[in-house]
Amino acid sequence: MYNLLFVDVGNGKKFPTYIHKINVINGDHVRGQMLKGDMRNQIDALIDMLISDRPDKIIFDKTGIGIYFYEQFMIIVYLHYKNTLSVDAFGLITYYDT
Repeated sequence: MYNLLFVDVGNGKKFPTYIHKINVINGDHVRGQMLKGDMRNQIDALIDMLISDRPDKIIFDKTGIGIYFYEQFMIIVYLHYKNTLSVDAFGLITYYDT
């Protein structure tokens, strides 16, 4: 089980977005999925990954385009997934299903 996701945001086809899965208990790290497509498709794929893998925390690369990606992610989660999950300012994830 990987309880932390690090989102390394790329800025297009030349530099895609990578999701790194990290287990903070034993230090295990997997360079996970590469997200392609426009920003909305990448955010939707990231949210699907959160719902299926259920990590405890998510950390974003908040430099350059990563700032905008983070803001759009938080808006989409709040508007469309507020009954499923929430992410606070520190990246802690709360799931609302049983």
